[in-house]
Amino acid sequence: MGEKKVDRFVFKISDKIGQGSYGQVFKGQDEKTKEWVAIKMVSKAMINEDEYLRDGLMNEIKIMRDLQGNNVVKFIDVLETQNNYYIVQEFCDGGDLQHQLKKKKFLPQKEAMQLFIDVLLGMIELVKKGIIHRDLKPANILINKGIYKIADFGFSKAIDNFRKQLIESIVGTPLYQSLQLLKAEKYTSKSDIWSLGFIFYETLFGQTPWVARSIPDLIKNITTVPLKFPQDKNIDPQILDMLSGCLRLQEQDRLGWDQLYRHPCFGQSFSFYTNQAKQLEDKAMFLVQDLRFKVMKDKIDLEKVFNKYDQSGDNSLDMKELTLLLHEIDPKLEREEIEFIFNKIDLDGSNSIELNEFKKWLEENQVQMSMRIQSKQNIQRKATVEMPKIYPNNSEQNIPEFDGSQSQQKISPQQQQQQQQFSRQYSNQQYPQLQQQQQLQQQQQQQQQQQQQQQQQQYTPQIQQYYPQQHYSQQYQYQYPPQQQGMSASQQNYPIQPQPPYPQMNNSQQYNQGYQQPPAYVPNHQPPPPQTLAQERAMLTIQKLVIAIEKYKINIFELFRKYDKTDSQTLDMVEFGVMLRKIDSQLTDQDISQAFWIFDVDRSQEITFKEFQDGILQYLNQWRAQVNQQNNIGYQYQKY
Repeated sequence: MGEKKVDRFVFKISDKIGQGSYGQVFKGQDEKTKEWVAIKMVSKAMINEDEYLRDGLMNEIKIMRDLQGNNVVKFIDVLETQNNYYIVQEFCDGGDLQHQLKKKKFLPQKEAMQLFIDVLLGMIELVKKGIIHRDLKPANILINKGIYKIADFGFSKAIDNFRKQLIESIVGTPLYQSLQLLKAEKYTSKSDIWSLGFIFYETLFGQTPWVARSIPDLIKNITTVPLKFPQDKNIDPQILDMLSGCLRLQEQDRLGWDQLYRHPCFGQSFSFYTNQAKQLEDKAMFLVQDLRFKVMKDKIDLEKVFNKYDQSGDNSLDMKELTLLLHEIDPKLEREEIEFIFNKIDLDGSNSIELNEFKKWLEENQVQMSMRIQSKQNIQRKATVEMPKIYPNNSEQNIPEFDGSQSQQKISPQQQQQQQQFSRQYSNQQYPQLQQQQQLQQQQQQQQQQQQQQQQQQYTPQIQQYYPQQHYSQQYQYQYPPQQQGMSASQQNYPIQPQPPYPQMNNSQQYNQGYQQPPAYVPNHQPPPPQTLAQERAMLTIQKLVIAIEKYKINIFELFRKYDKTDSQTLDMVEFGVMLRKIDSQLTDQDISQAFWIFDVDRSQEITFKEFQDGILQYLNQWRAQVNQQNNIGYQYQKY
């Protein structure tokens, strides 16, 4: 009774199993295969009267036809009768996550992690095709034979570049939507990441991070009540870190898709995807060089082409405009390659590229982008990037420049004295080319030292003076075997080993001498091997970075992630160089290369977070120990 048949599919009206975005869902059967199916019945009359619903239905059909994957509900067929449309898809025998949570309240961590992985596997299909779901919620996560699957794409929207293209509409279920959707502001695909974080939080803790009875109340709670985790459950800290990254209010602070898939809490679950992403990056980095060569070879007028495609007239290009421009240069470029180029130019995440930024990137080659592709010739190519700033603890407070270089900028006598004290001094016997320059510096210092000695009787622990040892490369240097003395650090694999401490001196002597000369004699201290200026400057810059981290309480993980622009959980040469040049803008490519090799312990041409953390902590602990020793007993110096 009440049985309906549409083509080879049959179902009963009494077997209703749910309500979709714009239609009822029934359990049915494929008479040919005898498999159970889910049939969504949509009234033509209702759809034709509502353009929004009609577009939503057509959109869902299109998306489901395109999506392939074990963690997305499988599309089977779409049928039409005189009065209705029918969407046929796979039947999920386990119901949905919403009903599961009503029964169990929450899932154990191990089971919840399997849910997270299944859902993120399904989201890969959307990510690859540039689709924003926009209505992720427990009711739209179905379960079939123990596997979680994403369903109901009625509010999904495919866009040319979901990472940058902005949308202005509010749709879906409010509780699980991002702040940008709730406030009807512009948003990107990161709105789905917020929704996933919300769902994952509820799955683990049996409650949502924020609750409210209306959208205004929900907005108020989200913006005024900090994210907290219940203390009665022992949840892995890495999982909590992942949730915190998903539930950051502002999109620019929220985890991106690549960051999410590479998060340590998932281990190697998504390595197949991240490896594919890296291959795309390597391919696109070669492509960047080809583009630059073509522009120079064909003498393309960038400004003329730029203005031609600046359709909005705001002297900047969005993703669609850049696509048209790049296709004029190279019609063979694919969407993924263009997206990579866009992200490389738009380092500040402003969602637009200005003319000067674009021209600088293609023409000036101010910063090297070192290739990480392993080849027989180990080729390295270059590209230009804009340097971001270091912000301690993600705040907007700028870290002062710790510039130990011999720049020509105008500074006060006190600043000059501090900088000169912090600058690495070299032996004239080792570096005769610096002798004249150092003599001029010493003459300037002598004019100021007498007055400063009278005013400064006690040691002042300012950051440039607080550091006890300016001859860092002599105290912590590569220990070369006799047959390799004279080789650069990049040619060897030897760890940095500490040497015996320098002789002692009191604080007043230490300040007055300003660390201008190394000790003439240190018991059991072997003369240092010849070192290049690049090695000296590299080590000095690492010192400055360590001091900045200590003084401003910078979170090492956040610092690493901020400069990991490729979201690969590693720093390549260009990313590491961007960080160091913020500390000292005068560093050369060779200086950065030397510093890079100090951290790149396994010589993989990448610095992992563990290598970065271990290196920083090693330098930091040594620095702290020396400061404590200095404050207690001081050091004594003798002049050459």
